[in-house]
Amino acid sequence: MKFTLILFCIFFVSSCKNDKTSTDLKNVKNTIKAATKMEEMKEEVADLSKITPISKEDFKAWLPDEIDGLKRTKYTAGNAMMVNISSIEATYQNEDRSKEIKLNVIDRAGEMGAASTMGLTMMFSMNFDEETNESYKRTVTKNGIRAVEEYHTLQNRTELQMLQNSDRFYVNLNAKGYNPEESWAVLKNFNFKGLK
Repeated sequence: MKFTLILFCIFFVSSCKNDKTSTDLKNVKNTIKAATKMEEMKEEVADLSKITPISKEDFKAWLPDEIDGLKRTKYTAGNAMMVNISSIEATYQNEDRSKEIKLNVIDRAGEMGAASTMGLTMMFSMNFDEETNESYKRTVTKNGIRAVEEYHTLQNRTELQMLQNSDRFYVNLNAKGYNPEESWAVLKNFNFKGLK
């Protein structure tokens, strides 16, 4: 069925002889790409559904007490967004609170986690490139990790969003008092490979 659709699309585009040909071709390519991505997402959901989500105790044991000289001042281990989605949130601060790191990790494993977060796969397949005088938001690849990087210059605040550990865990790092390069360095202190 999919092969027939692709053949039809190729025939349709090749038969167009007007100025719309390039636009039609682009639309067909985007449609095929979206259909392919949907198939990949279905497979990913099926695979993640078979995994048991990490427990609150294991999440808590994984969380460092200190990051980059900042002490952990708060954490919440539990269910994110809705029941049966395992997550952890933590806040790290220095004494005068001029620097602050907030980390949010969501385990996409289990039936509920996989189904509820499948849109993240589509989000990270898109390309962002937005910029103003005071901030930017763009898709980047650092250390082999594809991420959405957002930086607010006046506040010197960076937000990094990504999928870690074979796309099982959604990670959101919000770092006040850190530029993007410093935020990526902070991220290395979290052992995501240790989450199982």
